[in-house]
Amino acid sequence: DFAKDWFYFNGSCYRAYNTQLSWFYARAACLENGGDLLSINSDGEQQFVYRRMAVNKTFWIGLVKDQSSKNFHWSKGEELAYLNWISHPDISGPEDCGEMTDYGSYHGEWNDKRCSIKQPYICEKG
Repeated sequence: DFAKDWFYFNGSCYRAYNTQLSWFYARAACLENGGDLLSINSDGEQQFVYRRMAVNKTFWIGLVKDQSSKNFHWSKGEELAYLNWISHPDISGPEDCGEMTDYGSYHGEWNDKRCSIKQPYICEKG
């Protein structure tokens, strides 16, 4: 059910979990393991995670919409310094959480989705 290993890259450890959870339960599972949902701050980090864990898969990552500003940020609180959206998310829509997907021609790009949908997720810890 679980991915076997944590992978190390540039100061962080990453692990993909195949358990299907809603975004908030996925984040709780990461927090219980001493981490948080994945936040991506560079193209190098994006490519590492995609190639190592996310080819042909879709995972929750730490993208979540701030309900007051309606902008996405990382669950750890960081602003989005690096962007990899399929298309810029509809800030007024109901899709308040973010995933990394390898659907069709989207090779690890990000998409906004309803938080209640259950799917696998990636945790990151320092």
